[in-house]
Amino acid sequence: MKKSSEQISTVQLMFSVACFIQASTLLTYPIHGFAKQEAWICVLLGCLISLPIIWIYTSLAKRFPGKSLIEINDIVFGSIVGKIFSVLYIYFFLNLVFLSSRDIGNFVGGFLLPTTPLPAVLIMFLLVCCWAVRKGVKTMTSYAKLMVIIAFAVLLFNSLLLLNIMKFSNLLPIFSLPLKNYLEGSHTTAMLPMCELMAFLMLFPNLRNAKGSAKALWGGFAIGAITLFFNVARDTAVLGPYASLLTSPTFLVARLINVGTIFTRMEVLYAVTIIILMFFKTSVLLYAAVFGISQLLKLDSYKFLVPTFGAIAVIFAIAVFDSTMYESYIAMTGTASIYATFFELILPVITLTVAAVRGFSGKKEAVLL
Repeated sequence: MKKSSEQISTVQLMFSVACFIQASTLLTYPIHGFAKQEAWICVLLGCLISLPIIWIYTSLAKRFPGKSLIEINDIVFGSIVGKIFSVLYIYFFLNLVFLSSRDIGNFVGGFLLPTTPLPAVLIMFLLVCCWAVRKGVKTMTSYAKLMVIIAFAVLLFNSLLLLNIMKFSNLLPIFSLPLKNYLEGSHTTAMLPMCELMAFLMLFPNLRNAKGSAKALWGGFAIGAITLFFNVARDTAVLGPYASLLTSPTFLVARLINVGTIFTRMEVLYAVTIIILMFFKTSVLLYAAVFGISQLLKLDSYKFLVPTFGAIAVIFAIAVFDSTMYESYIAMTGTASIYATFFELILPVITLTVAAVRGFSGKKEAVLL
């Protein structure tokens, strides 16, 4: 497949990574479920656990500058085994598209448009995602900086309006739960919001300065992690252990804002922001999947694949779970994070280990085998 002529800057990629993580504020309920009022501790521990995993991704980027994950697999493992690894990654990216679409469908159907059928919400949402992916990486990532600023501004503004009902004693006590709770909460934080950044390995061929990939990942990770921690700590300070009983604690917290009967119904700001962020995250995942398929099949373009896989995403997003309660059960039992560990940790570790053994250091040009 020909290299894309679309080039993005390191700053664009950095804010894209941050925007990607910020979208995960919709899915903090499993962390609250495991750790209750100590969820903020799990976020900190989860970020620390993520650091060596992100280092694995940046190490692959440094060893194979300008290469996508699909190309890296072919270089490291050869054409046959490499394609097996690539198929697994593409399967995982598509699963994330289905799950992210279902998450936004549940949110809209559960809180904003309860009488609107789920298929209608998913079709409208994925139509916009497909449009963005077809426009290309440059267009898709050009608005990331604005989205990050808006998301952080909304979070800060809502937090200031909630100061009068925050109780920082809700963040205590510390380390009062069984060790298992912290391990499960931290693992969920690391695998679900943070290490899904692996999808950005598919955007590296579009980076104008290939050497800036590691800087972009680390910078975006830092911005996103700070936002996620601030969000979870704020929700806990307002709701305390009751946050663990809600599927969207941040939405309910925003609904509690009532300052002089002027600043009310502020959950609308959060709803619009989270839909924008989830649109961006789902678009990145859809791009990673269809671009990976086009590279795997050595096609000249990925764009004609987008409508087909957008339609498939609608079908599977509806069928992936029998109900919202079953989806919550999967998240709360840790099944989703364990499943993600295979793709986000085990496979990249194998790839980096084999690359190191075979002597790919990044100092010489990697040639496809």
